[in-house]
Amino acid sequence: MKRLIEAIVNGLKSEFLLWAVSLFIFISFFIVLFNRLPPQIPLFYSRPDSQRQVTDLFVVVLIPIITFLIIVINKLIVRRFFETEPIAAKFIYIFNLLSIIVSIYIFVKIMLLVS
Repeated sequence: MKRLIEAIVNGLKSEFLLWAVSLFIFISFFIVLFNRLPPQIPLFYSRPDSQRQVTDLFVVVLIPIITFLIIVINKLIVRRFFETEPIAAKFIYIFNLLSIIVSIYIFVKIMLLVS
């Protein structure tokens, strides 16, 4: 049992596995709430005009895509520049984890507020 827990913990250290889990959460929320979502959602609250704040529903799909791009770019930066610097690699790893957590939070909050 202890070996299984260690294997799971070691497997969760990979940002891509965490991103895959978050992608599962994104897809699950989207599928479950899809019937209750309006065709357009208010997403850009910083825009002054209310018509410009509203966007199509598919724009929410950009959240997991942007998260994935952040992770890929950070992994490339670590491999290119910080492979011998474990502290810098750890900081980037922590940033990737935070970006995954924040993107899940933002996506779920948008889905629950709009539905």
